[in-house]
Amino acid sequence: MGGYGSGCRTHRPTVGSLPALSVTWILHEGWFQPGTRGTLTWHCQGREVASVGFMTITRTALTMIDRVTSPGKPDEDLRYAIGVTWTPCHYGGERPWWICPNRSCGRRVATLYLGNRYFLCRHCLRLVYASSQASGTIERPRQRIEKLRKRLGVAPFPTWGGFEFATFVDRPRYMHQTTYRRIHNALVQASVEETVWSQARMAAIVQQADRRSPARSRPKP
Repeated sequence: MGGYGSGCRTHRPTVGSLPALSVTWILHEGWFQPGTRGTLTWHCQGREVASVGFMTITRTALTMIDRVTSPGKPDEDLRYAIGVTWTPCHYGGERPWWICPNRSCGRRVATLYLGNRYFLCRHCLRLVYASSQASGTIERPRQRIEKLRKRLGVAPFPTWGGFEFATFVDRPRYMHQTTYRRIHNALVQASVEETVWSQARMAAIVQQADRRSPARSRPKP
């Protein structure tokens, strides 16, 4: 009879498994200007997994336009608004936040995720961080790298990337120099930890493969 927590566990989807819409990235691209419109596209391993149009009406609202295709029916556009609120920064200026479109939620969040045709917060979609379900310690520095790179307004750290790729990030024009140095130093530290754990895991895999390989018999004299 197993102890506490030894039973079957239900793995919930993680924040990295769905297309993400970062408010910092939209700000970095300058797309909060009224009248801006375009198409957001997400790719995974070179394949397009999602594409959604958007149109900025005011500084406090974005309209998302999703093309809905049904067999035997003409295509139609699914339109809904995502609210934006602005809060003052310590060193002047403002920073934006999404307002979750779910009427029963309305949380102020920095990232929304595309689930079931709508962008919602991770609480409404019941998403968890990969580190909470990860079996290996290597996932924790990787999660920190992704979080820190998102704060700098750049794409998350890819699994095929290296130390130089992860840490080479320019300072966003809206970020204070002190804040940038603190985030960049934390990014360098997390990248070093990720590299150490990757090397240790690779060494363990090689050692395990050597133990499993059949021993060669020596020729008899």
